[in-house]
Amino acid sequence: MATGDVLFLNLCDWAEGVTRQQYDNLRAILCRTTDIELPCLRRRGERLEKLTDLKPRLIDCCINGCIAYAGDFETLDACPTPCREARWRFKGGRRVPRQSFIYIPLTTRLLLQYRSSRRAHILQTYCRPFFDQPIDQMPAEIPDWWGAKRYRELRRQGLFSEPTDIALQLMLDGVNLLNRSTHSTTPVLCVNYNLPPAVRYQKHNILLSLVIPGPGKYGNLDSFLHPLVGELKQLGDGVDAYDAYRKQAFRLRAWPVVVTGEPT
Repeated sequence: MATGDVLFLNLCDWAEGVTRQQYDNLRAILCRTTDIELPCLRRRGERLEKLTDLKPRLIDCCINGCIAYAGDFETLDACPTPCREARWRFKGGRRVPRQSFIYIPLTTRLLLQYRSSRRAHILQTYCRPFFDQPIDQMPAEIPDWWGAKRYRELRRQGLFSEPTDIALQLMLDGVNLLNRSTHSTTPVLCVNYNLPPAVRYQKHNILLSLVIPGPGKYGNLDSFLHPLVGELKQLGDGVDAYDAYRKQAFRLRAWPVVVTGEPT
């Protein structure tokens, strides 16, 4: 990857919370002092997608949030629940979905993290001491999930045989967009347990997979989670990856070990 591309990715990470004016000022400074030209905000997403190969997917869903048109519902033209709302509307002679949500693939983001030497080192260093402990020996103190009984049960089942294996927490909980609004949405988040507890819940380390759009509480949750569950099945079997820290190829595996959220 070219030096300019690396700088661009680092700056995008740094510039997450800056204003448009601050970003434009940074572009002007770099243009005057270096040969690197950052894209405008409008084209930043396009360049990020090209460099990372991270391609969000649009998935249709019921206008009332009953189902997502995925899995068993993928080919339907109307909601199968009593609401019976149509999937499509017509615009300029074309049919377009009445409501969709964005799904951000998980596998690509985990692969990208292992392509960073620094992040790959962190991901397999924090949990490594737990792999060195005998499976049948419980620690006197349990500092984290990695030291608990469930981790040892999964080890006996053949999971988490390598420090590169990733443990995930899935979180979902409905939130109102405005304090006085009845329109609620449901973010679905992934937390990487291979990161130390002090940093794993920091905003830039939480992986947003999708937001169920509402307007009310979702109906068929399984249909909204269908693309994520499909990815997790593949990650459980393992996908080809490259470890930039050890400078070698390996099989990346990941499993959800804790699920938290509101009752369905």
